[in-house]
Amino acid sequence: MLLGIVRKKDLEGVIKWMLLGIARKKDLEGVIKWMLLGIARKKDLEGVIKWMLLGIARKKDLEGVIKWMLLGIVIKEGFLEGVIKWMLLGIVRQEGFLEGVIKWMLLGIVRKEGFLEGAI
Repeated sequence: MLLGIVRKKDLEGVIKWMLLGIARKKDLEGVIKWMLLGIARKKDLEGVIKWMLLGIARKKDLEGVIKWMLLGIVIKEGFLEGVIKWMLLGIVRQEGFLEGVIKWMLLGIVRKEGFLEGAI
């Protein structure tokens, strides 16, 4: 999966693998479904993140974190590939899916782009 991101930037395939992992934990399935639809139909990554924001805000109080993520994706080029890589690492390593993903995404953002250092 990581090789796919680096070599081909195959985001649809990556998200499909994410869906398989999330389905096992029975959490955020609807969010990922919308992500798949958004990527397949429009390649509209900003819209995809907006759907993530809506879905996560309903389940957890992480709206502010997701807003910062959205801001970073809109502003930075080449940002999404690093985020997805860290999301995959979080899914593999963490048992608590959502907390692990957010943690690894924030680590990836800070290390690769540095734009959240002041906010955190």
